[in-house]
Amino acid sequence: MVSAVGGVVGALSAGELSLVAGRGGLSVDQLREGLVGCEDRLRPYPDALWSWLDELLALVPVEGTRPVEHETVVPLWTDEGAAQLGLRLRLVPVGRRGYLDARVVGFEEIDPAPEWSGFAEGSVGEPATSLAVPGDTPVPERWRPALREVVSRLARGDFDGLARDGVLAPVRHPSHEMVREGLQGYPDRLVELPADPWPWSDFTPADHGPGRYAVVLPLWTAGQSPSDLSLEADIDDRGADDVRVQVIGAHVL
Repeated sequence: MVSAVGGVVGALSAGELSLVAGRGGLSVDQLREGLVGCEDRLRPYPDALWSWLDELLALVPVEGTRPVEHETVVPLWTDEGAAQLGLRLRLVPVGRRGYLDARVVGFEEIDPAPEWSGFAEGSVGEPATSLAVPGDTPVPERWRPALREVVSRLARGDFDGLARDGVLAPVRHPSHEMVREGLQGYPDRLVELPADPWPWSDFTPADHGPGRYAVVLPLWTAGQSPSDLSLEADIDDRGADDVRVQVIGAHVL
């Protein structure tokens, strides 16, 4: 829920109106009209706010929805802190794992509760940071180019190409669709890895024989660095320059 809400605020602050509209709710034109006068001042939620966001949200069940959807109103964010322009969001369960998708269904003039004011200083305007923590055993340097290339292709939505190359399961295999579903169902846009994401990675020997390892790598999104979404993969290290990645899944940590 926190990722869904913060991701929408981050996407709007970055001008990613088509991404927000693509989740349902208001159209690009309706979003642009609702943001008139404040779009140049918008910022993602500050780091300090994310760990409290869950407690600040007031959720109201939407009558007659199954599975149950909720609505909440949250303030947009500017250099001065919580704005008097709020988003009415519909939180909709999506996918097999019950991820929540936040859809903008309206804008409202609001008077933000005092609890929001304590986060106005410090990290305002910085990318939001999730609960991802550094790994105990970061992946070796020789695997990193292959992993970076896979994440780059996932960020571009090249699921079918990765399947053809054997990086994902075949196109009609359920696990291929689970990776696509896990990434497309996540309420924030996947982006390419930053310069040094490796301290957050982790690996252990896999159960498939010598040279095989299991890797977990948190992923970066438009609003979170890193996000609470992780890539799970097997590495087949055959020596020299032969390092092969097999994506197993993409899940919330």
